[in-house]
Amino acid sequence: MALESFAFSVAQKVLEKLASKACQEISIAWGVQGELKKLEDVLMTVKAVLLDAEEKQVTNNDVRVWLIKLKDVLYDAEDVLDEFECETQRKQLLKLYGSTAEKVGRLFSSSNPLAFSFKMGHKIKQIREQLDEIASLKAKFHLSERDEGRRSMPKERAMTHSFVNVSDVIGRDEDKENIIRLLQKPNDGGKIDVIPIVGIGGLGKTALSKLVYNDERVQNHFQLKMWLDLFASKYEMPPALETLIIEDCENLNLTMEEGKTDHDLARFNLQRLILKKLPELVEFPEWLLRGSTNTLQLLKLEWCRNLKELPACLQNIVSLQQIVIEDCDELSERCERGKGEDWSKIAHIPKIVLDGSEINSTDDSHIDSTSED
Repeated sequence: MALESFAFSVAQKVLEKLASKACQEISIAWGVQGELKKLEDVLMTVKAVLLDAEEKQVTNNDVRVWLIKLKDVLYDAEDVLDEFECETQRKQLLKLYGSTAEKVGRLFSSSNPLAFSFKMGHKIKQIREQLDEIASLKAKFHLSERDEGRRSMPKERAMTHSFVNVSDVIGRDEDKENIIRLLQKPNDGGKIDVIPIVGIGGLGKTALSKLVYNDERVQNHFQLKMWLDLFASKYEMPPALETLIIEDCENLNLTMEEGKTDHDLARFNLQRLILKKLPELVEFPEWLLRGSTNTLQLLKLEWCRNLKELPACLQNIVSLQQIVIEDCDELSERCERGKGEDWSKIAHIPKIVLDGSEINSTDDSHIDSTSED
């Protein structure tokens, strides 16, 4: 790609970010809307002459140097916007998943939002002043404005997924190894920092993230992982989690951290919750059901042989249509129809399956679910 076309592309991308709803909300949240608006205005005037610069740089070396300087400032502008987005994403994560707030390192001095706003406002002002100086030179080169035919609107980014074909990704082995090394090495406080991957579009940031996410060492190091696309649909938060499956975690007990209350934890709107092969699970993680009183339809417990009892809150989950309990030892006895200690907690559920047998809670019949096939 020619230099000037590349500069035009980066300018277009920065303008799209500045015009996006997400950026407008961020600018208000951090109190920098005035500086960002000035930056957008001067960038519009520069972008308007880039098509003319495309022709003149071929024979005019000064114009070419001008484009190189412009390109560097545009990179700085994009980096600042990425830094805003990264910090805002981190704050959203901490708000959404409160239980992990203390486990996420502070990449920026976000504990002092005024300091962050001041620092970023200063950066934006410096970039705008550099652009003002560059824009003032366009008259020297007699650059005229050109209409590119249409004004580009912000593009909506498609939602990503975690699958990656490793053979399609070339030349990112070193970057992948560096990130995995950081993930496996906690900071001085024994916690894992947020690791941002920033850069212009098309560099392969998402592909690199997928390589790390699917690496066997990461799979073995972290018992629980989740791929979230926080920037899909114009940077809005992802839709509510509907199905949560926690399976085959030998040392996971899902107990609430000491000093935490349910107000510190994320609230889900689950439709299906499946806990399977959790030998260390002794107390039911009632906090997982917060927010799902009117949405949960299926609860499935398998091979949780040390689970003592069901939570009393199940009586209040009116949306629950089915509960399945398989190989949970004493829990099955506690759920025995009519006389089990936990029967009153599940008697309202239309479909109850205990160790392969379906129990109708409205009469005395038992149906062997294995004989229906």
